[in-house]
Amino acid sequence: YTPDFQVWFPDGTYEWHEVKGYMDDKSRIKLRRFQLHHPMEAARLKVIDKAVYDDLKAIWQPVLEDWE
Repeated sequence: YTPDFQVWFPDGTYEWHEVKGYMDDKSRIKLRRFQLHHPMEAARLKVIDKAVYDDLKAIWQPVLEDWE
């Protein structure tokens, strides 16, 4: 399992981002395994679920051309 993408910040730190439209059992297992085998990286993992996505969309869709 590899998260969808990595976001780097100007100070050199980063986060992993995983975009999930819905959370099924297979997805939960993958995330748990990631946490078990890579606890330091899992602490940097941000899950973008439907609620978070909808919040981001409300903010950025009017500003960003070609938002999906």
